[in-house]
This record gives sequence, C-alpha cells and structure tokens, in this order.
Amino acid sequence: MAGENHHNSIQAKTLVTLLYYTGRRPSEILELQSDNFERDRRYLNVKMQTKKRGRGSYIYLPMNEDIKEVWEYVKNLPPKFYIIWEFKGSSIKKVNGKEYEVTSYKIEYWIKKWSKLAGKKLTPYFFRHNRLSELALKGADMNELMHFKGSKDVSSVIPYLHMSPKKIKKLARLMQ
Repeated sequence: MAGENHHNSIQAKTLVTLLYYTGRRPSEILELQSDNFERDRRYLNVKMQTKKRGRGSYIYLPMNEDIKEVWEYVKNLPPKFYIIWEFKGSSIKKVNGKEYEVTSYKIEYWIKKWSKLAGKKLTPYFFRHNRLSELALKGADMNELMHFKGSKDVSSVIPYLHMSPKKIKKLARLMQ
C-alpha cells in the first residue's frame, strides 16, 4: 500500500496493538504523541494519561514483535506528533439524541476488520477487559491493576477480578 492508505494501516495496527497491550480506552490511545514513548533494552515505556481523572502512569510493554513494530513506526515521527493522527478528530455526530465523535466510527471500522481476522467479535472495550482480567488471573494485585488501569479507586478494578481454578485451590490450601 502507498500513501495515506499505508499510513492508515500502520496507524490502525498501532491502535489495535496498543488497545490490546495497554488495556486503555481508545480516547486515551488517541491522545498519545511520539514524545510519550521511550525505549530501553527490554521495554517500550509508554506514558499514559487517563481520560476520566487525568492521572498519568507509565506502562512498560515487552519488546516482542508487535511492540517492535509500534516502536519502528513511532520513533520516526516528529516530536509531539499524534501517533494516530488519522483517527483523531473532533467532529461530533448526533445519533438518537446522543453525541458521538466521528472518530469512534473510524475505530469501530478497524476493530471490525481485525475481528474478522481474529474470528470473533471484538470491541474496544474487549481489549480493556481482557487485558485487565488476564493480569488479575496471572496474579497481579489490586495496586498493580489500579496503576495499570490508571485508576485510584479500587471499586473500578473489581469487575476485572475473576476466580480461576488455580486461585480457588490456593484458597483451599490457605485454609489448611
């Protein structure tokens, strides 16, 4: 692909990759600029801001093939450049009396495209829920989940906690 379509593909893949690995809201990903990324030997460090509370935190992403592709794209952008500029927008559209950003329709288009490849229905929220639930099942504690999510309220993390057979057995061992 050439020109704008090529950029759209890179930006779409970057968007979906960051949704998956960071568990953040699409609107938070769209605010990322090239200066929010730093690479060290083992990680891509991403400074994230939350939309609801404006709280910032670093997320360290392992330098696997997906994250390397994100870094290859981001490192060549000018300073303070929105990394997913094609999807940013402030156009508001009213649907059934509610206001929506047109940008969200662009995101949904690409998510549907990736859903076909994945063979299941994906939504931007799927990535957030899946990532946080997966971290919880792997043993992340409440403070770690709150930091990752960019939350300062425990109650917002509780919906992502699920009991696995391994955790249920751990409870039984603790009762002995």
